[in-house]
Amino acid sequence: MQAIKEFFSPYMLKFIISFISADIAIMLSQAIIAWILYENLGIQYVTAIALIALLVNTIANKKLGFLLDRYPRVKLVMAANLIIAALTAIALISQSTWIFAILSVLTGLYFSCFYAARGAIAQLICINNPNQDFTKLNSMLVVTDKLGAILVGVIVASLFSWLGADALIVLALVILLISTALLAKFNSPTTKPTAQNAKAKPAGSFAWFFQHKIARLVACALVVTIVIMTGGTIDRVILYDVLKLTPDLIAYTSIAYNSAAIIGGVMVNWVKHETAAIYACIGLAFLMSCLLVISPSLSMFIASSALFGLLNSINRVLYDSVIMRHVANEQIGTFYSLLNSLNQGSQFLILIAINVFLWISSTTNELLTRWVIVFYPAIFLLIPAFLWLSGKYQKAKT
Repeated sequence: MQAIKEFFSPYMLKFIISFISADIAIMLSQAIIAWILYENLGIQYVTAIALIALLVNTIANKKLGFLLDRYPRVKLVMAANLIIAALTAIALISQSTWIFAILSVLTGLYFSCFYAARGAIAQLICINNPNQDFTKLNSMLVVTDKLGAILVGVIVASLFSWLGADALIVLALVILLISTALLAKFNSPTTKPTAQNAKAKPAGSFAWFFQHKIARLVACALVVTIVIMTGGTIDRVILYDVLKLTPDLIAYTSIAYNSAAIIGGVMVNWVKHETAAIYACIGLAFLMSCLLVISPSLSMFIASSALFGLLNSINRVLYDSVIMRHVANEQIGTFYSLLNSLNQGSQFLILIAINVFLWISSTTNELLTRWVIVFYPAIFLLIPAFLWLSGKYQKAKT
C-alpha cells in the first residue's frame, strides 16, 4: 500500500506524465505513419523499410548504451524528442512518403532510448526510496503505458475518419513538444553508492552481457518476447494486407491488446509461480493461433491480440524487475541496449521468415491457412529452448 501512495506522490506523477506523454505522442504518430506507408508504398516496400529499420536498430543499439550510461538520460530523451519532432514537421510540410519512412526506421531506436532511460531512472527511484518495490513500480509503469496506448487507440478509432491523417500527426507533434517541456523541468534522481554499483565492471559487449548472472533468465524472457512478436507481426500484416482494414478499425485490436495488458500488469503482483503463468499464456496464444486457421476474422484477431497483450505485460514486468535488481545503474543503459539489439535482431529474422512463408503460401493460393499452420509450429519449437534455459523468475527475485 505504501508503494502505491509513493507512486502518486507529486514527484512520481511528474515522472510518469513527462514520459507517458512522449510515449503517447510517438505511438499516435506511428499508428498513422504505418497506414500512410501501406497506402502509398504497398506491403513490399513497407516490408523492406521494416527490415532496414530492424537491421539499423540491431547495430545502433549496441552503441546506444554508451550514451545512456555516460550522459544525462533525461536530456538524451529530450534530444530524441526534438529530432523526431523536427523530422515529423518536415514530413508534414513536404508530404514526403520517404521522410515518413525515415521516421518509421528511427522509431525503434527512439523507443530503445526511451525505455532504457526511463528504466534507469525508475531503478534509481527504487534504490533511493526503500518504500518502493521494483515489481510494483514496473507493474504500474506497464499499466500507465497501456492506458496511454488505449487512449491512442480511442483517438485513432474516433477521430481518424473525421480529422484525417495529417491532423492526428499534428496532434502527436504537439503532445511530443509538451512532453519535452515537462522533461526539461524534471529533476532526475542521482546515484547513491551501493554494493551493486561498487562491484560494477566495464560493460558494453555481448560477451559481458551473456556472462552476467541473469543472462539465462533474460534469454528466457527474450524467447517469450519472440513468440509475442511473431504473433503480433502476423496480426498486423494480415490486418493491413489481407483484411484491408483502416487505422480506425485496427485501433480496436490495439485497445483489446492493451486492455488485456493492463490486467496482466496488475495480476503479476499476485502471481506466485511466474514461469507457470508464462507457460499458460503461451499455451493460450498457441490455441488462439489454431482457432485463427479455422475462423480468420476481425473478432478472432482481437481475441488473439488480447492474449498476446496479457502475455507481454506479465513477461515485461518480470524481466524489467529482475534487471533492475541485478544490474548496476552505471551499466543498466548498456544492458537494456544490448537486450534491445538482440530483440531487434530477432525481429529481423522473424520478418525474413514470415516473408519466405508468404512467398511459399502465395504460390499455392492458400496464403492465410498455409502461413499460420506452417509458421506457428516452427516458432513454438523455441519453447523447448525456453524450458531448457528456465532459471525460474522466482530464483532471481531474491
